[in-house]
Amino acid sequence: ALIAMAPRCDAIVVIGSALVVSGVMSGVPLAALAVTDSRTLVLALLAIEGAAVIVNEVMLVTLLQRACPDHLLGRVFGLQDSSSAVTQLVGSLIVPVLVGVLGLQVALAIGGGVTVAGTLLLAPALLAGREARVVRDPPDRAPAADGQGLDEVAPQYSLQEHALDAEGLGLS
Repeated sequence: ALIAMAPRCDAIVVIGSALVVSGVMSGVPLAALAVTDSRTLVLALLAIEGAAVIVNEVMLVTLLQRACPDHLLGRVFGLQDSSSAVTQLVGSLIVPVLVGVLGLQVALAIGGGVTVAGTLLLAPALLAGREARVVRDPPDRAPAADGQGLDEVAPQYSLQEHALDAEGLGLS
């Protein structure tokens, strides 16, 4: 349904809608695992949850690519990848404790509930679309296809300048 709406709607709003739907659809099956004993239903719920996570990731990457200026994409994707890794690490530390203290069913219900609640908390911003603007570098700053003009877009930055910046930030 979201794909069918795409030509008629702002692409950012469609992507935001897909993020909300996939976020909810990844949390609900997780919480539902807490109340089922049927192997068939468990497999179906895991398939739904897995598909929703894949759609969510694709839509997130698409949103970042459309809404972020080209010259910042590397930094934005680095931040997104780092936050994803940290979230997985923290989850890997917290979940065994939750399972040990509260039991598997309660931990699954909490995980699904937190996923749905987090998605619904972000839903107004994702669905608004009016705040999101597609930004691209102006054509006069874009590098030529043959690589000429790259110095104007990304000036040379020597290893020594990196080291001096690191010293200035107290990183060395």
